[in-house]
Amino acid sequence: MEALHLAGDDLPAWFLDTDYNGLCFHVSQAFFPRTKAWDSIKRAVGADFEPWEKRRGRRKSLVFQPNEQKVEWDLGDGTLSQSIDYGGGYELVSVNRIRERVKQWRKQDYPGVTRTTLDLLKHWSREGRREPLFFAKLEAAETIIFLVEAPLDLRQGDCCSARPGTRRNRF
Repeated sequence: MEALHLAGDDLPAWFLDTDYNGLCFHVSQAFFPRTKAWDSIKRAVGADFEPWEKRRGRRKSLVFQPNEQKVEWDLGDGTLSQSIDYGGGYELVSVNRIRERVKQWRKQDYPGVTRTTLDLLKHWSREGRREPLFFAKLEAAETIIFLVEAPLDLRQGDCCSARPGTRRNRF
């Protein structure tokens, strides 16, 4: 593989992995040296937001309507809602509800799962792992397990209850 060399001013972004293990690159820091980089990103997603805002906790799941799309999205079914925090953004309501339910389920130590599943969940999230899982990978696995193995009372309601006459979860 040939390396491409650019002057610092021509580099759109560069990334650091402060704990590179030779196998997998995990971005721990990202830099955008061009002063107009965030303006380009805002224009591309049609959003109005502050680029660097440190917040505690998880951000809501959002989607931005493509600039070239002419048909407005239907907000009537409750799947999307206008974002209060991000101009031009829409909150993915069901995704955020499921995330909250999975968080509650995790705090309760995963009730309803099989012993094998519990062993895997504990193994994946244990302290001192040589290569800890990226939080999104663990959360994705937890979400799939939640939708299959969590007790029905945790899966009821707006986020993930089964439709009458079906066994599929509703999103």
